Amino acid sequence: LKVREQQKNAMLALREAVHRRLELGDANILDANFAQAAFHTALQAEAQARKDYAAAQARYAMALGGEVRYEDEPVLPLLNADWQVPGDPVQLAMQASTEIRVMRAKLLQARAQANLADANRFSDPFVTLMKGREAGEELIKLGVSFALPLFDNKKGAYQAALIRLLQDERQLQWLETRLKLEVQAALDAHTFAMQAYQSSRPAEHKGKDSIALAKAAFDAGELGLEDLVVHINQALEARLTTLHITQQGWNARIHLAEVLGHPEFIIQGIQP
Repeated sequence: LKVREQQKNAMLALREAVHRRLELGDANILDANFAQAAFHTALQAEAQARKDYAAAQARYAMALGGEVRYEDEPVLPLLNADWQVPGDPVQLAMQASTEIRVMRAKLLQARAQANLADANRFSDPFVTLMKGREAGEELIKLGVSFALPLFDNKKGAYQAALIRLLQDERQLQWLETRLKLEVQAALDAHTFAMQAYQSSRPAEHKGKDSIALAKAAFDAGELGLEDLVVHINQALEARLTTLHITQQGWNARIHLAEVLGHPEFIIQGIQP
């Protein structure tokens, strides 16, 4: 919004200067119309920026659950572009993922149920001891028996348990593979965003100097009206591009912290 206000004010001052020159005969009506059109374009851009700003304030207030006072707006800290994830990103994400922890517990339960169903397919052996006397001698008779069912009614339960175990193993494998891909994508996006963020910082100061130089050249008659407008708009658009790159950097950092399951990384990765 501040950049758009600066653009509007610059075009307003330019329009007034052209009108003064028109009154003195140093400019023509085409220059006046061009300056007027440039001012209206900047005015519309400022109105849209003010609308977006109000919507952002409303979202911020809703996120905090209360009303935001405009005089207490937070100051956005600078990102540390050299910050790295402390540890193995995939392992951090695996350990923090509630979905994977639940799936692993479910897999252990399914494996235990499959083992139990396998054990129940056959009855335990039955051991008997009998003591008696035969031909004047005391004898002990040891008997071991197994119950073999004519129909294996428990085979279906065992196969069902194996199917559930296989399904849970595949589900866990799919979740882990998906998380690995998400982590890698978030890391790549974060790396590219930090590179762009780091390279865009010096360009912001060059834009301010470019506007001052263009105004001085216009006042000295070395730069035409249309060229001046182009220089001003290009410089301000460059500043807006820098802001967008900054926003993309924050979004990439926040998304990486979300994928890894460690929101504290957002605060750890800023400049002191």
